[in-house]
Amino acid sequence: RTIIKLSYQYGLIDDEQTWLEIQKTRNILAHTYSEEDSLLTVEKIKASYLETFLKLKKVSFVFIITFINF
Repeated sequence: RTIIKLSYQYGLIDDEQTWLEIQKTRNILAHTYSEEDSLLTVEKIKASYLETFLKLKKVSFVFIITFINF
């Protein structure tokens, strides 16, 4: 939770609420023992959070390139 808040504060992510939802979904999935529920959760992740992960990938790449050239 702290990492999410710091990432938002420093501009690595632009939607803190979505990342908190991702964390909550991850926590639920970690304690889901039903295959059906697990598959539904995976579909939710792909449908709802894929764009968020792709944005993070892009920002991370820019951050790393900037850091290397610093």
